[in-house]
Amino acid sequence: MISTIHTFDTIYSADSVEWCPYENYKEFFVCGTYQLEDTSKAAEDSQFNASCKRKGRIYLFQFNLENESLTEVFQIETNAILDMKWHPSENIIATADSKGFVILYKLENDQLRLLCELKLENESDVLALSLDWNRISQQNELIVSDSKGGFSLLQYSESQLKLMYHHPTSHSFEAWISIFDRHNPNIVYTGGDDTFLNCFDTRIDPERSTLKWKNKSHGAGVTSVLSPSHKENSLITGSYDEKLRFFDIRNPKCEVFDLALGGGIWRIKQHPSSANDLLTANMYHNFTVLKLNSNKFDLEASYFEHKSICYGADWCPSANIEVKYLATCSFYDHKLCVSKYETNKEID
Repeated sequence: MISTIHTFDTIYSADSVEWCPYENYKEFFVCGTYQLEDTSKAAEDSQFNASCKRKGRIYLFQFNLENESLTEVFQIETNAILDMKWHPSENIIATADSKGFVILYKLENDQLRLLCELKLENESDVLALSLDWNRISQQNELIVSDSKGGFSLLQYSESQLKLMYHHPTSHSFEAWISIFDRHNPNIVYTGGDDTFLNCFDTRIDPERSTLKWKNKSHGAGVTSVLSPSHKENSLITGSYDEKLRFFDIRNPKCEVFDLALGGGIWRIKQHPSSANDLLTANMYHNFTVLKLNSNKFDLEASYFEHKSICYGADWCPSANIEVKYLATCSFYDHKLCVSKYETNKEID
C-alpha cells in the first residue's frame, strides 16, 4: 500500500520531481514547476505553444529517513521547468526549460548554485522538453529533446556546456522524451508526438542517416522511455494511448507485452536498488507501482492522492527493501506529496 506522509503546496503548477542519487546527498530532492502567466482556458489548451508566457520555480527539499520529516531548504525562481535530471555521480542537476535553455546547478550548502547554461537554438520559440545524462560514458554527455521534434547532444566540460551536435528532424512534432541506452553509450532513443519511437547511433554524423530503427506500434504520442539498468536489450515505453509497453530491441517492431494503466504515461522510474519495481505517473488517472516480471507487468499499488495531471514522480534512493519512499507531484492543484510504499502490507 502507498500512504501519504507529507503534502506541500508548490504555488506554481508542479511537473517534475527528482531525488538526488549522489551518495552524500540522498536525502535531498527537487521539485520543478511550470506556471502559465495567462491562466485562460485557451492558454491552458496550448500550454506548449512557445508564444505563451511562463515562469517557474525549483524547490529543494530534505527528507529525513529516520523520523520522516520534510524540510524545504531552498527555492529559486526560473523559467518554466519541463524536466530535470541529476548527474549520476555528482551533486549536479540539469534542467530543461520553456525558453530552450539547459541549465546546470550544483547542490552545496543546502542551496542550488548556478554553474552554466546553454540555449538550444537562437530562435525564441523552442522549448527544451526532456533531458538525460549518459550514465556509462565518462564524457559527461547530455541528450536534450525539444518542441520542434529534434534532439541535441551536449557535453559538460571545464565548467561549461558545449553543443556536440543537433539533430533537427527526429520527429515531425514535439519530441517529448529522449534518453541514453543504459548498456551502450552510443545509442539514444527518442519518443515523439508523431507516435514514433526512434533509435539512433550517435557515432554516425547527424548530417547523414543516423536512424537505426523506428517503431510505429504506439497508438498516440510516445511520452516516456526507460532503458532498464538490469536488462540489456530491453526498453519500456509510455504513451498518451495509456499503455505501458516492454520491448526487446533486437526485434523492436512490436512490443513483447503491455499493460493499460488508464492514463497517458508521462514518467517511468525504476527503483535504484530494487530494479524490478517501477513507478509511473499516469497523467489524468493516478500514480502506480508495478513489478516488472519476465513476461508481464504486475500492478502492485495505486496512488490517488492527486486530483490534477500526474506529471512528476521519483523514488527515494534508500536501500530499504520493505519500505520504499517516493515523491510525486501534480499540475493544476500544484501539489507535492511524499509517500511510502510498504510491500509487507496488503495492496490498497
